[in-house]
Amino acid sequence: MMESSNEDGATFTIQLACNEDLNQMTDLILYTFMKQEPMTHSILRGKNLETTYGDAVRKTVETSIKERASTVAKLPEVAGLTITISVSLSQYLEFRTLIPEFAGAFKALYEARCEDLPEKFLRLRLVTVSEKFQRRGTSGKLVDDVINRAKQNGDLAIVAEATGIYSQRIFANRGFRCISELKYSEYKDEKGDVVFKGTAPHSSLKLVVLNV
Repeated sequence: MMESSNEDGATFTIQLACNEDLNQMTDLILYTFMKQEPMTHSILRGKNLETTYGDAVRKTVETSIKERASTVAKLPEVAGLTITISVSLSQYLEFRTLIPEFAGAFKALYEARCEDLPEKFLRLRLVTVSEKFQRRGTSGKLVDDVINRAKQNGDLAIVAEATGIYSQRIFANRGFRCISELKYSEYKDEKGDVVFKGTAPHSSLKLVVLNV
């Protein structure tokens, strides 16, 4: 457990998530992350996220809690969260996603530079913060905690897919380097149509790596 403060002085603890956090974490992903993350927003806007993805998101959160792979910032409600997973390169290259439109984009992103990835690493799957605690430094504190935990656990590297300018800035400020980039305006389906529309001000998906 780590005690920290965001930029307006609010004190919160960053700790491993537990079962009592399950509902708040699920809601935070469904109603904040999936509505704000540019790729998800582009594909799913106007759809009922709870009906379509509620069960799958809840299962993902339950698994992450069970495997001690998620952290939360609490004050005392859940203000933000991370989900990580330790993977091998071969497992990563077989990565699948809940949203079919994402599969090709992620495959194009990481297969282009898979030689730059270590054989085993910690994948930072998700970072999200409640709207009322955004732009106060909470996301950065959560990422700092992931980095510290990775060092303690002997992970060689942390890999993340940064889909927007805010997460890209947070990662860059902590020494993550971009090894691959996919421009949203250039990624098209087999009919030649742009897949991810209306993503401004976010312009690209970046694969970022930090050696720890």
